[in-house]
Amino acid sequence: MSEARIHQATAFKRILDSMKVMIYQVNFHWTRAGISVQSMDSSHVCLVRVNLEAKWFDFFRSEDDLKMGLDLRNLSRIMGMARTDDSMTIRKEKDGDVLNVVFKSPSEYEKNRRNVLYLMVYFFFFRRKPDIGFRAETD
Repeated sequence: MSEARIHQATAFKRILDSMKVMIYQVNFHWTRAGISVQSMDSSHVCLVRVNLEAKWFDFFRSEDDLKMGLDLRNLSRIMGMARTDDSMTIRKEKDGDVLNVVFKSPSEYEKNRRNVLYLMVYFFFFRRKPDIGFRAETD
């Protein structure tokens, strides 16, 4: 099982919102060191790379390296449910094909809000900047 908990869900939401402007489908790579995302937009102009180290989270556990294909638009909709003072837990079972996102309010009177996001399979890899050559002539 892989699990990450962050005290302020809105911080994670801001990161996702800035990424979804350029890219929609990504692979989240979970390792013992943290979570990393690298993807290029559809026109191959912008390379987005985000690395969230394990120490960035309040609690982080990853039993083995795994790749989770996510649609950022769907995850962003779930993140829209986060309130400013909520904490968030992201959990994936070892052989499961869903990502569980739980928001917990510091108030003891509010219930936890649980959401399930089905994972997708995307076949792209960590990419390098494309080698494009341009020829220019000057007078």
